[in-house]
Amino acid sequence: MSTTGTIEDQNKTVAEVASKLFGAQITAHDVIGETLERVTDDTLDLNAIRPLLAARIAAGRHEWKGFDDFRRDPLAVWMELTLGIDLSALEKPKRAAPCTLTEAAARLSVDAGIDTSAADELLRSFLVAASALRTSQGRAPFAFKLHQFISGPGKVMTTLEPEGTRHITLDAQRFAPGRQQEGVLLFAAHFCRECGQEYHPVWRGNDGHFAPREIDDLAADDADGSGKPTWGFLAPRRSTQNYGGRLDDLPENWLDLTRAEPKVKPPYREAVPQDHLADATGRTGGGQPYWFIPGKFRFCLNCGFLHEAYGRDVNRLSSLSGEGRSSATTILTLSLLDSSLPKPTCPRAYRTRESSWASPTIGRTPRCRLATSTTSFTCSPCVRRWWPRSRLRAAPSPKSISRMRCSRR
Repeated sequence: MSTTGTIEDQNKTVAEVASKLFGAQITAHDVIGETLERVTDDTLDLNAIRPLLAARIAAGRHEWKGFDDFRRDPLAVWMELTLGIDLSALEKPKRAAPCTLTEAAARLSVDAGIDTSAADELLRSFLVAASALRTSQGRAPFAFKLHQFISGPGKVMTTLEPEGTRHITLDAQRFAPGRQQEGVLLFAAHFCRECGQEYHPVWRGNDGHFAPREIDDLAADDADGSGKPTWGFLAPRRSTQNYGGRLDDLPENWLDLTRAEPKVKPPYREAVPQDHLADATGRTGGGQPYWFIPGKFRFCLNCGFLHEAYGRDVNRLSSLSGEGRSSATTILTLSLLDSSLPKPTCPRAYRTRESSWASPTIGRTPRCRLATSTTSFTCSPCVRRWWPRSRLRAAPSPKSISRMRCSRR
């Protein structure tokens, strides 16, 4: 809530916010902070242990006879006073400012007179060894921990050039690196959640040229006085796409089929994709072929998936980072756990784990979720043991099973 200023300033800020939240007068004296105490020997400070660091590091192994021996370890004192607790001010002790492992290794390198890479390895090994110790109260000696933050890469940016030659980067910037004098623009790429077709959010100027825009940036449809949308999406035009510019390529509910000749309904006339040629600077009239979708993203030109009229484009299209930090961490953790577990070689190993099997469908060959093919059974007892009794008639015959081989062997 407040990390700047003195302790009194921080308490005052906390009291002001608390008074608004609870509707009562709360003063800075009512705010209770934390009281920190040292774990290592309080008679030793940084000036006392710096001359001892080189000899301590030369000793090598991180082993202590007991916790009292650990409290007098010069390296442990340096760790606590540098990374854990801040005693530099005249105020009461407070938590040290967080720093990266690289920054901590650089500080140890200066104080101990060793190489930075050696200091980095020493920090890692010492923290691992110290984590196994416990105080007399059964706690870990240090309150600080290592945190590794995982986040998505952001958006992918690309130029309006042919595949294979266009510049692609994860660094958000307006111009392609080294091509600012040419005016080569970078456009954000978003992807259809069904097929992966890329789309570039753009502004369309009065001269018909295109400029990059954020997917959530919108404008009034009559901003240029013509009543036509001045924003939309560009998509590379390909012969394999479902939409080819014909009337019957549009969604069926866009067409008025009550007349002899089908026509586009009035609400959708301004949303019909238009074919354009655009170069790397966004100018039209030459360059690569693109479809321009005026206004909101309505349907995918490649797979034909149709979206409802309401909703945000950022939810219809996915960027390169379609998940948050929490989801990314969960996925990575589960993937690591799954890869570290031993894999069985035959479905017989799953006698007590029926949940590991995919639900079989009548008329289809059953499949184990951990197998790599649909023919993963080795003998009829395997099928008879796992196939539900109500579906035994749909199970493969023993003659056909005898020709199957286990894909995990």
